Amino acid sequence: MKGKKVLVVDDSLAIRHVISKVFLTAGCVVEQAVDGVDAVEKFKTFSPDFVVMDLIMPKQDGLTTIGEIRKIEKQKTVIFMLTSTATDEQVKQAQELKVTSYFIKPVNTETIFHTACQALNGKTVPFRF
Repeated sequence: MKGKKVLVVDDSLAIRHVISKVFLTAGCVVEQAVDGVDAVEKFKTFSPDFVVMDLIMPKQDGLTTIGEIRKIEKQKTVIFMLTSTATDEQVKQAQELKVTSYFIKPVNTETIFHTACQALNGKTVPFRF
């Protein structure tokens, strides 16, 4: 994971901090975004290998943001979605947007990290945690 670029998107400072710390400890380069609009702008300049995206955020939700990212990315980015609630429709949208994995909060950061390692190495990972 050393040197991989990770974009952590969540309106909660505490969640951004906890997730970022796990990847920073592993030698990743981490950028944070506070909402979907911020995430799209940072995605354009940072070009991350991996994105951790909250679903419910101010300004723009995670699914809309992922849709925008999918339109501008140069190659398929590994994207994990985090949410405290998930409707069947949201899960379906996430699948249509090729979200790699979908985590229900509270999440275990070690599970996110190990799943990210597998996904970035081209291995198939479970869709829902």
